[in-house]
Amino acid sequence: MKKRNAIMLVSILFFFTIIVTSCQKEVEQIEGALPGLFSVSDNQKVRFSQGNLQYQASTNTWRFAEQQYSYGDLFGWGTGNNPSLSSTNDLDYATFTDWGNNPIVNGGNAPNMWRTLTQSEWVYLLKRPGKSGMGIVGGYTGWIILPDNWLQPSGCPDFVPGNQEYNEYSLSEWMVMELAGAVFLPEAKYNAEPHTAMRGPYGEYWASTPDGEYKAYRLYLYGYNVPVTWASCVRHNKCSVRLVH
Repeated sequence: MKKRNAIMLVSILFFFTIIVTSCQKEVEQIEGALPGLFSVSDNQKVRFSQGNLQYQASTNTWRFAEQQYSYGDLFGWGTGNNPSLSSTNDLDYATFTDWGNNPIVNGGNAPNMWRTLTQSEWVYLLKRPGKSGMGIVGGYTGWIILPDNWLQPSGCPDFVPGNQEYNEYSLSEWMVMELAGAVFLPEAKYNAEPHTAMRGPYGEYWASTPDGEYKAYRLYLYGYNVPVTWASCVRHNKCSVRLVH
């Protein structure tokens, strides 16, 4: 009887530990991360960084844009070890080095805290029903993505998923949406030529997944179209980067 009770006690403690650990993950917060949790596979959830990635060459420092609607910088594919690379030879981008390998000063400032989503994770994320749609935040167009457990906050226009209409929010309204977990990806146009930094009305965000020898997958945003996650482009194109934790 004592042995049975001991086994039961161990089992209870084991399951209690799992529940506590799970709850801790739900409330875990790190510097630079937004509060919402987003499923990117059947068994993986992530938090998005507070903004697009930026790099300061003069000080060799990385940081996240302070606001989600800020464009951030544009990078060739996998240039976490060489962010200023401007070659148009796609073979110069043969190896993917994640930008999240670097310490990010307002994102914990330690290496390997962040990463880039894979192509399949972007697909999974955007296939969740009713969780994404077009948006305008403070005059900036882009795509809004809602966390798994979304509760529409009061005082903000109700979110309408899909691509039938833009969900428009003032900056003060967006602050409320952001605190509730919403993510905004501004449409910052990709750059096909070095140093031109062209903008909107569409944008591209890198995935970490290669497509053959010369191309790589990216998230492609374009106005009233549903985001494209299965198309690829040449690796020397410069696109936005939004990291997750």
